[in-house]
Amino acid sequence: MMRRNTSIILTFFWAVGCTSQLDRDWKHIDELDGRLGAVEPFDGIAAISASKTLSDSAATERDGVAKVEQLLDLMSTGEPRGIGIADVRRSTIENNLAIQSSLVSPEVAAQQLRAERAKFESTFEASVTQSRTVNPTFYGNAGQPPDTETNSFTATPGLAVPLRGGGSVTLDWTVSTDAFRTQGTPTSEAAQSSPGISLQQPLLQGAGFEYNEASIVLAATQLGEANAQTQVAVINQVVQAEIAYWQLHLAWEVLRIDLDLYRTSRELLENQRRLVEARAGSIANVYNFEVAMAASVEAVIRSETNLRQAVRGLKVIMQDPTVSLDGSVALEPTSKPRLVGYTFDQQGLVRSAMRNRAEILQLEYEQLGQTVQVMMRENEMLPQLDLNAAWNANGIGNGSSIRSANQSLFGRDDPDGWSIGVTATVPLGNEAAIANYQAAVLQRLQSIANRRQQEILVTQEVLDAIDALEGGWNSIIASDFQVRAAGRFYDAYQTLFERGEIPSSSLTQALVSLNTARIQQVTVEVNYQIDLANLAQATGCLLGHAAVDWSDDLDRERLADPDRESPADGLRTGTGNALDNGGPTLEETLDRLTPAAGRPQPPNTSGTRENDG
Repeated sequence: MMRRNTSIILTFFWAVGCTSQLDRDWKHIDELDGRLGAVEPFDGIAAISASKTLSDSAATERDGVAKVEQLLDLMSTGEPRGIGIADVRRSTIENNLAIQSSLVSPEVAAQQLRAERAKFESTFEASVTQSRTVNPTFYGNAGQPPDTETNSFTATPGLAVPLRGGGSVTLDWTVSTDAFRTQGTPTSEAAQSSPGISLQQPLLQGAGFEYNEASIVLAATQLGEANAQTQVAVINQVVQAEIAYWQLHLAWEVLRIDLDLYRTSRELLENQRRLVEARAGSIANVYNFEVAMAASVEAVIRSETNLRQAVRGLKVIMQDPTVSLDGSVALEPTSKPRLVGYTFDQQGLVRSAMRNRAEILQLEYEQLGQTVQVMMRENEMLPQLDLNAAWNANGIGNGSSIRSANQSLFGRDDPDGWSIGVTATVPLGNEAAIANYQAAVLQRLQSIANRRQQEILVTQEVLDAIDALEGGWNSIIASDFQVRAAGRFYDAYQTLFERGEIPSSSLTQALVSLNTARIQQVTVEVNYQIDLANLAQATGCLLGHAAVDWSDDLDRERLADPDRESPADGLRTGTGNALDNGGPTLEETLDRLTPAAGRPQPPNTSGTRENDG
């Protein structure tokens, strides 16, 4: 029974051991292949089901208005959480996987540089051999010599030393013992000790410190290029985060403005209904205000959808593990736009861009690498002429004593052995080396042209960004005047409407004009912040009071296991009303964040608002 159990256990471990990682990889490939070849119909997904039709919501008069207004009671932006622009930058740099992925390239290039710098490390070499050889006789043949048995031991420690001039020196010391025994004769033993040194040194092609250390310089330029590419990626992601932040700010402001429009439209509708009930108003005005109110609800729904997407867009860039992509949390910007006009030193900004732009730095590294390549290809056009030299000595000991063999090295009369010679290889025509050299020269010229072209493009980007900022500031001034004019226009039309001198359609048009002007104002303010970020990016910088150091932000653990937090965490698992994600309603949220609603007032933009970035 014990023998049977032991066999079962051994069989189990053998089966487990035979399931290699490669077998598991093949199984995974088969699973992935099973998902291809047929496209699943969308209607067959259990996560979607039809629940309502337009006829279910059809109604007229006051019931229809009530149903439309109920849509706002269903809408929820999630629980608001304040966030500043500095928090967005920090979270993006620390958590964004696109940045984390880009940080790998400099690490790889740094390891490649480390490997190149180790090319001149010495190598210890050793070999040990024990052998026994028997030369048998042919049985039955008279006169054949008897069997001969040879026992040999050989040990050769050595050291290979590469030279920075391109050659190599090899040091070795071979010690050996041999024992010969022939049938019927005594055993003969011998020991030998043979130190030696050899040199191989190219004299033309492949010779010199510059050629042999050029690969280290090339690895350093590749590390610089990788760092420059990573800096571009970091700046791009941070600027995208800033743009997403200001787009979120715009979405919140537009939602507030559209909700003010709805509240004003509802107030006008209710006032007109009371007048009609008192037989002092026109039913046509009621219908007109119902249309205006329904349009304002639609605008609020559209703005709320844009807000949801803006919140999610910022979350995706930040990738804060504590904030899921669902609608349970609504990020609300706390940094306000910086409304300050600037004057620019164009030459100073362009010089700063030439110094800081990572794209130009990358091309400078590339140009340095191409210069090194030209030097290497020029060396490779030379003939190959190698010097080979060697020296060795032999010490023979008595018997099988290696010690006596070593001692005889210093008291022997035999001369040392040596050799010296050269080997030459001269290609007839040398076309391949010449072609490689000409290609390297052309590639260097190309890198010079690319750098100059990039400098021209950077200058254009800086000047375009300056123009955009100057135009944006002018737009801020114009939009501020437009909002104030639209407010006066609406006030005048409201007075005329109350006197019965204009129809209600003129009043609603004035209200829409005021709403449009307010949205335009916040839009140009946000665009001005984005233009500031673009100008900073054009000069190779980022907005803010502190430098961004990304060199030590690589999170190896997160890259190795990015599936720790699923993007689907927090999402609801059942079907329901898409407008409701729990938490306070839309109106409750905005009532808490903004003053009590009445007729929208033009915002005061006479002061200066600055963000904390």
